[in-house]
Amino acid sequence: MPREITGEVIHVVEPDEHDDYELDGTVAELADSRYLLVCREGGVPSFFERLVAFFKRDPITPVTLVSDEGAEEAPKSRRRSISRLWTASTRSSK
Repeated sequence: MPREITGEVIHVVEPDEHDDYELDGTVAELADSRYLLVCREGGVPSFFERLVAFFKRDPITPVTLVSDEGAEEAPKSRRRSISRLWTASTRSSK
C-alpha cells in the first residue's frame, strides 16, 4: 500500500559504500545497487520543535528509503515488510 512520507534526508549511503555498513540481509538485498537514504520523518523541524524535543528527550524518528535516484528528489514510498524500511518510487500514483 503506497504511503507518502515527508522527511529530511540526514544521511545517504551510495551503492559503492554498502560494504562499509553492516546491512541486514534483506536490506542489503533490496539496496543491491541502489541508494539508501536515512530520513528524519516529518521533515525539517523548526527551532522551537527542536527545543521542545530536546527538553522532552523525544528522539527523531528515522526512516530508511531505498532509491534509484539518490537524495535529489523527494520520492513517494511504499511500505516493506521490514519495520521502518521503505522503497522509494518517483512514479505518480494517479
